[in-house]
Amino acid sequence: MPFLLHKLTRLQIIAVSFLLLIAMTGLATTRRWLTSQNSNRATATAAAGAVPALAAQAKQTAPKLEVELVALHPTGFDPVTITRPKGPFLLVIQNRSGLNELSFQFDKEVGTKLKAVKVPAKKASWSDVVDLNPGTYVMTEITNPKWSLEVVITPPGK
Repeated sequence: MPFLLHKLTRLQIIAVSFLLLIAMTGLATTRRWLTSQNSNRATATAAAGAVPALAAQAKQTAPKLEVELVALHPTGFDPVTITRPKGPFLLVIQNRSGLNELSFQFDKEVGTKLKAVKVPAKKASWSDVVDLNPGTYVMTEITNPKWSLEVVITPPGK
């Protein structure tokens, strides 16, 4: 049976118009929400609590940071090594280990202890803005010292 526009009653026309208005409003709202989500992802910011040994962390003049995403599994960190040029970046560790509570030790490879971090129970991830001098650094999970992440910072432009 073909759809005939002139056979619609006034009530049906009003109902169809109302449904179209709701659909268009929903699409506009969804688009605005998706745009704000992408903007939030692009302008990742640091977690609270700056530590002097890790240089300027809390406030960045540049609105965008590169993100290094690392997963911690029951077998250790993935990836096990990050190599990047000098400059601030957001380090995100996602807890996929099955442990409720994590404790990290962040050290320079030659032995200088830089930072200890305790991630509260039931927190799915930890993140912080990191700006390190060129060199090699190691992050270990304190209760599982075999789980280590090597962070290699190269001089700028290399």
